[in-house]
Amino acid sequence: MKYVIACVITLFLLDNASAQNKSKAALQTKINNIVKKMTLDEKIAMLHGSATFYSAGVPRLGIPELSYDDGPLGVRREEERFGWNSANWTTDSATFLPNGSAIAATWNPEMANKYGVVMGEEANARKKIIMLAPGMNICRVPLCGRTYEYYSEDPYLNSQLAVQAVKGIQSQHVAACVKHFAANNQEVNRGVINEIIDERALREIYLPAFKASIEQGNAYAIMSAYNKVNGYWCSENNFLLTKVLKNEWAFKGAVISDWGGVHHTVEAANNGLDVEMGSRARYQKKQ
Repeated sequence: MKYVIACVITLFLLDNASAQNKSKAALQTKINNIVKKMTLDEKIAMLHGSATFYSAGVPRLGIPELSYDDGPLGVRREEERFGWNSANWTTDSATFLPNGSAIAATWNPEMANKYGVVMGEEANARKKIIMLAPGMNICRVPLCGRTYEYYSEDPYLNSQLAVQAVKGIQSQHVAACVKHFAANNQEVNRGVINEIIDERALREIYLPAFKASIEQGNAYAIMSAYNKVNGYWCSENNFLLTKVLKNEWAFKGAVISDWGGVHHTVEAANNGLDVEMGSRARYQKKQ
């Protein structure tokens, strides 16, 4: 069930022993034991945002809330818990890292790894569990509003850099959330556009970096994009989230929506989304 995914991420990141040193069977047993103790309300609470950059945990069972942080250029300033204004911290300084195209211009996976390590270190120092990075879409249109965050127009180069960026971030006990899955390649109408892409082009151009980040980088999370692909919103796109991501690539982490990117609750839940994040209150479920 979907709430198990959030438990998996929490256990991977916060357990005293590293996940790599635990058997999968032992980890699954621990998760199952925790899930059995959870109430229905606790399970539901883990499936949606509880604040602008948080989703609920279960404190009584030792599961902290998940804290998220943007973004691909480094750890962003601390925002108000329920809003987008600065929290006015005096201790939230961070390194302004090179943008994705600058990293791609080095043709150097080692540099991408170092970038990930710095980002992970600073996110960890701010007690963030999930870093909303790296951004790995193809730079197809120069005027795309997120092109400066992405890497290049080359699927192979992007794939090599994605793997190392993810490994760098996660080496610091912080989950990488690769985004925006998939085909977020233009700015005009990016929240509503229907990207029509044949399957060969999708698999050869637009998906390789995501595939590599999952299969080789072992990314713990991935973010669905705002747009539609071939008629279906990315946050409820069965082909992308279930057939390709979870079945073909055997992804076991969390699929998190872009902020405000969910349109239909039931369709999203049934087609592969795990956590819905919103941009505005209210965050609590209706009574």
